[in-house]
Amino acid sequence: NIKAVLQISSERVGLLGASDAADEALALHPNTVTSALIQHEVKDVGTHILVCAVSYLSLGGETQSFRKFYKFQVMKPIDIKTRFLNAELSNEVLVEAGVENITSGPICLEKVTLEPSPHYNVVAIDSLYPSLTGSTSSSPSSLPSSVFGNINVLNPHDTRQYLYCLTPKPGTNINRINSNKEVGAASVPPPPNTIGKLDIVWRSNMGDKGRLQTSQFVRSNTAVMLGDVAVRVVSIPASVTLEEPVPLILAIENNSDRSVEFMLEFLAGTGGCEWHDVTSRALPVIPVAATQHLHLKLLPLALGVQNICGVRLRDLSNPSYIMDVSKLGQVCVTAPERVAAPEHGSCDTVNAAAIITSLAALTVA
Repeated sequence: NIKAVLQISSERVGLLGASDAADEALALHPNTVTSALIQHEVKDVGTHILVCAVSYLSLGGETQSFRKFYKFQVMKPIDIKTRFLNAELSNEVLVEAGVENITSGPICLEKVTLEPSPHYNVVAIDSLYPSLTGSTSSSPSSLPSSVFGNINVLNPHDTRQYLYCLTPKPGTNINRINSNKEVGAASVPPPPNTIGKLDIVWRSNMGDKGRLQTSQFVRSNTAVMLGDVAVRVVSIPASVTLEEPVPLILAIENNSDRSVEFMLEFLAGTGGCEWHDVTSRALPVIPVAATQHLHLKLLPLALGVQNICGVRLRDLSNPSYIMDVSKLGQVCVTAPERVAAPEHGSCDTVNAAAIITSLAALTVA
């Protein structure tokens, strides 16, 4: 009989001859060849060893056997780099995925999709939707198509960028607001951390099919998400004067399930307003369900309605998490009041006239 085993580091996977039917004797006549087709989905990179063992009975009835070892390396065919972005004014999550071909030959990407978790709906932003052009047909040609075309060939070391928008399903608790507090008879469940996974199918330049599924993308529990922190202006004059510092009160509300500590950085304005403060400052720890008020100053530099400069919050427990808040409101900037001109006949006018008369008399003399 013939047996084949694939050895991967400390794991051995039986590919052929593991069943009871494989123990049946196979007659091999002189000058004949027998073969077996083995298919196995390789999921791990690194060194693989294929062990083929053959045992047979000789003409004298003696059991003989031999083994062959085939060692080969499994390399990553593609490299995936992902980035998560939180929408500024909603609970939407944007997932940007870069798929790079790191093989030595071109590959054809047949499918690149994001399979969302049960808590989210997904929309591929890099797809073309015929409904936008007014088509209502349900034929295959009316289905969303990729911006890269029907034949998506990826040359070595080239990268394709894919963008997906994940929206929480109705009733999904995304924010971890008072997760241990009872609401009525039931408690608010914790938010779903798993977002989804990428499913990629491609073919090599020889037509060999490959498939890769990533692990579930997880929203970090240590990072504070956008919905967990609210930043807003609670006090500012409706009308301010040009080039005069304006007092402003900024409120930062912690709605997460843990205490947070931020580094506050001031973003540059567009020229209409600028911050009148240091460039950054470390904020005290904000407890759960607490609000911290910051007294800041704004310097108007142009007349008219101007946008208030934005701020950036950097989580000190997870420095890679950055939250930019650019829309804090607007303020009306007016010109400063002019000093009234002196009235006719005042002392200043009389003195000026006397000086001019004296100068005229000296000139004549």
